[in-house]
Amino acid sequence: MLSLAIQETVESKLQTELAGDRLSRSQWKLLEIFTTTTVGNVTEVAAYLGVSTAAASKAVDRLVRLNLLERTIDTLDRRHVRLSLSPEGERLARAFLDGLHVRLQGLLGESGASDLAEIRCLLDQLTARVLNAVGNPSGICLQCGLNAREACLVDEILRRDCFFHVLQRNNGARARTSPDGA
Repeated sequence: MLSLAIQETVESKLQTELAGDRLSRSQWKLLEIFTTTTVGNVTEVAAYLGVSTAAASKAVDRLVRLNLLERTIDTLDRRHVRLSLSPEGERLARAFLDGLHVRLQGLLGESGASDLAEIRCLLDQLTARVLNAVGNPSGICLQCGLNAREACLVDEILRRDCFFHVLQRNNGARARTSPDGA
């Protein structure tokens, strides 16, 4: 509920202030992904978002057309295209993240740092219990990078491999089996 409340109020208002209606919520999310994670190609975008590569490619194409993302041919392997924020995309994403930080600090500033750390720990433990209750959660990505986490919750607490990190370790190549082992 807290996450939804923040998205619906604080984030939406800030996004409108920065870009009007030029970007959709999903386009903002993509900008944030490129700012806060090591995602660098369409396959990684798809894995991170849990969508098909075709859907990820369409989303990336829109941001390239808006001059917010750039494509670069990999110098070591010309078959690979690397994605990165354009200077305009970097400026817009940084303005959003900085503005969000200031607004959330204003809202949460009355809570002490130790209170917030305790709440975060409790929420992490609850998340781990939920994931364990549904069986083997390997093959999922909780998008920890978007939630200001330095470590991946799946890797850290559950001691399992996050699908996104497995993909990165394999240099962006999908495993022969699907994430759920089928």
